[in-house]
Amino acid sequence: MAWKFLNIAKANARIDELEAQLVTANREREDISASIAAGETEAVKIAEALTAQVSTLSAENKQLSADLVTARASIASEGAEVARLKAELVEKEKEVTARATKQAVEIQAQLGQPGAPATPPTATSTAKPLFGLAKAIAAEKAETAARNSKNQ
Repeated sequence: MAWKFLNIAKANARIDELEAQLVTANREREDISASIAAGETEAVKIAEALTAQVSTLSAENKQLSADLVTARASIASEGAEVARLKAELVEKEKEVTARATKQAVEIQAQLGQPGAPATPPTATSTAKPLFGLAKAIAAEKAETAARNSKNQ
């Protein structure tokens, strides 16, 4: 019979030990659950902050894209304006050259000096070499211009 009590005492001790382990395990589980809940809350806060940041950056990206389109349109219009001004400048340059030439001819006429002979296009060094019919036409134009300048 004594052996029964020893076995019961051992069993009771083992039960007490297992109950203590159960309590410890339950505390650890509760601590882990609280940590997970806190981590989830923190993760939710981080996710909300990132979502707000994404929406802010998305709006900023849209604004910058619109600004880029506006800038490109402005550059295109400025390019057209520059081209127009260059054409106007070339036109003014031609006008000034024509006026200066006319005024130089008038001054020479007032002073009684003969005008400068016209230089045929074939006499310039930058002209392309002419061949065949084009060469004959250019020579004829040069002769005609020379005759006309002598007659004046």
